[in-house]
Amino acid sequence: MLDGLKKIIDDLGSFDPQKEYETIIEDNAEIIVDLNRDQMMEGRGVDGEFLRPYYSENPYFKTPESAARYARWKQKITPNPQRPLDVPNLFINGYLHGSLYGKVTGKDTLYTQFEVESDVPFAESAFRVHKNALGLNAEKRLLFAEEILLPEFLNQLKEKTGLQ
Repeated sequence: MLDGLKKIIDDLGSFDPQKEYETIIEDNAEIIVDLNRDQMMEGRGVDGEFLRPYYSENPYFKTPESAARYARWKQKITPNPQRPLDVPNLFINGYLHGSLYGKVTGKDTLYTQFEVESDVPFAESAFRVHKNALGLNAEKRLLFAEEILLPEFLNQLKEKTGLQ
């Protein structure tokens, strides 16, 4: 009995929760990026708010009519009942959305950080205008945690320590 208890203590001592967390994040980077894409298609940003500026607020459009025309066209090519007509989603032909990738950063900090980025030439400009577009909002972070992170973490804990 004491040998079993000693093994559990040793296994727990060698279990590195931060490393497990980092591995799960790295192994599921594409899911995180997909969640960010879904969020943008809903017109939502990392802060949970709608992406800004709205078409009607964007100085790119010379007249309110041109902004409204563009908004109607966008709603036609990317319909989403969660996204109001005037809210951008940064999608025209999928090039920007398809270029998104994720990377883990800040491994030496208390919490692993994850960034979504793009290497396409106009991405920096698009995200400079729509500052809140990249990163998961609370709703998408919770979805990832409940569906991926916590179940996988528990699986690894059970597998590596034998705890049930």
